[in-house]
Amino acid sequence: MQRLLQRRGHRQQTRDEEVHLFSDEKVKFMARLIAVTVTSTILLIPVLILSLVAMSGKAASIVVLVSVLAFAILMSSFSGARLEGLFIGTCA
Repeated sequence: MQRLLQRRGHRQQTRDEEVHLFSDEKVKFMARLIAVTVTSTILLIPVLILSLVAMSGKAASIVVLVSVLAFAILMSSFSGARLEGLFIGTCA
């Protein structure tokens, strides 16, 4: 993982083996990649549950409610959006 996040010349900039220098761009890219993966997974899990598991209407409503709330919480923590933008994004 360190090799993936470091620039080519950063390893030679320090002699201390305990100090690791990471590229800001690569760290931001990995953070965005993780955020997109988590958000996509949160969106796909209820679709898979509803299509693969036979359940009553009440249980399906609970699955949808929990998944929408989880998505809203993730969006607010990842993006720092205001309430209006969060509401519109969750409704879409």
